[in-house]
Amino acid sequence: MALGIVTTAYAEEMTGSITIENAIEKQSYYIYRIFNLESFNAEENAYSYTVNETWSDFAHDDGIRGHHITLEEKSGSTYVKWIEGANVNEFANLAIKWAKEKNIFPDDGWTVKDAGNNTFENLKLGYYLVDSSVGAI
Repeated sequence: MALGIVTTAYAEEMTGSITIENAIEKQSYYIYRIFNLESFNAEENAYSYTVNETWSDFAHDDGIRGHHITLEEKSGSTYVKWIEGANVNEFANLAIKWAKEKNIFPDDGWTVKDAGNNTFENLKLGYYLVDSSVGAI
């Protein structure tokens, strides 16, 4: 007989980082948190994301909802599920275009002083979009 305990972690107090590998000197990099990671169970590969309020209109857009993600309204939050096989690059390009059209400010950003690996640290956990002045997404 085996007894196992599966634990769900709530992501509110946890932080993470994003490393830009081979960042180019004097180029700018920006990150946008589109979805918030609410809770997760790494052993079960189960993650619960909600829409970041700033990105609500984007997530509810007919060109996004139903094509890239599905949304479920529950307890005052909008939960997100990625549609299997959805085009991630297309989603990223649409998100960057929308952010620029709506003048959405990035959650963080900087210009690289020294080429190489550069890291955004102490980030709230979530699903982030990365943009740069060299056009890499």
